[in-house]
Amino acid sequence: MAVIVLALAGCGQGEIEDSETDTAGLGEASSSQPGSGDDSTPAATKGPAATTGSPGETSSTTLPSSTDAEPTGGSGCTETLDAFVDADGDGFGDEPTQVCELSEGLTTEGGDCDDDDPDVYPGAVEPCGGSEDLDCDDALPAACQSCADLLTSGNGLDDGVYTIDIDGPQGSESPFQVYCDQTTSGGGWTLLQRTVWDPALTDALQTTYVQWRTLSIGDPVSGAYRLRGELWDDLQGLYDHMLRIDLRRADDGSSCEPLFYFGGGGVLDVTETGTTIEGMVSEVSITNATEFSATDVGPSTDCVNNSNAVPWFYASCCSTCPRYQGGYWNEPHPMVSYVNATADGLGRMEPDVCSSPAEAAINGSSFRGANSLEYYVR
Repeated sequence: MAVIVLALAGCGQGEIEDSETDTAGLGEASSSQPGSGDDSTPAATKGPAATTGSPGETSSTTLPSSTDAEPTGGSGCTETLDAFVDADGDGFGDEPTQVCELSEGLTTEGGDCDDDDPDVYPGAVEPCGGSEDLDCDDALPAACQSCADLLTSGNGLDDGVYTIDIDGPQGSESPFQVYCDQTTSGGGWTLLQRTVWDPALTDALQTTYVQWRTLSIGDPVSGAYRLRGELWDDLQGLYDHMLRIDLRRADDGSSCEPLFYFGGGGVLDVTETGTTIEGMVSEVSITNATEFSATDVGPSTDCVNNSNAVPWFYASCCSTCPRYQGGYWNEPHPMVSYVNATADGLGRMEPDVCSSPAEAAINGSSFRGANSLEYYVR
């Protein structure tokens, strides 16, 4: 069956045409006229296109694309804000954007040098001694002023060598390295001197007073070592003192477990002409006199010169001897006299730390030799 369809063209100025439409399968024919609103209008005639122009012509006007750039926050804002994406929530960002208004994840503060770490942002507090720029000033944190400061900052919790700046970044003293004991009796200890069994290694420490005061000698990690004396009193923040003694086993020369003796209240005073220590309270005589003696200065220069000792607080001559010879050894060694009579700060004596007897002085006295004797302050 064929159906004649009337098509209105050119707003009534055209001719009536007839066409045939195959209605197989539809059951019956349907017809529509432009503008009737019938949903059967072909899809190609729907949409935003509008009929304009002269009769018989059709053109389309395209609406604005929904992907055109707009400030974050939607359309319709008359003013925009300069903002930054704050990915880590610390109040600072580094990726600039423009928005109608601030919302979560945005900030007006820029300059964040690590927007994945909430502890890093301009003006962040930087504990001394750190290895990361936290305040985004393109500089590492300042060095701490002591081992105790390192411990407080959280950047020096283990024993080892650290760089400190004793008078701060504005001071005249350059940063230098020290060995810190951060685990014994609360930590925060700075090593000032280490003497060792081998006389050849410790010989370098037997000096004049000027050399003691102005020269650092050796390696803070091992071997004989001394931090120059003019820094000793600057490092005594709490006026605490510690002596570490590694006794030497007589059978094989190995070291026993260390003993630790402590003192408090000892105030060091280092000048260009002499050094004193006053008010020391301790279980043993860590220092044997209040005045310091070197090869040329002090009340006991004869101990230093005649007994191959190293500069120390001697008094006819010592019970704590960083190095001594006299009639005690065939060559000078570190020695102490009290390890079988007075317990250390941890309640131990020689039998508690040595699996075999310690090296005894050849004259039969109570003195015992040590592989190393270390002096610390905090």
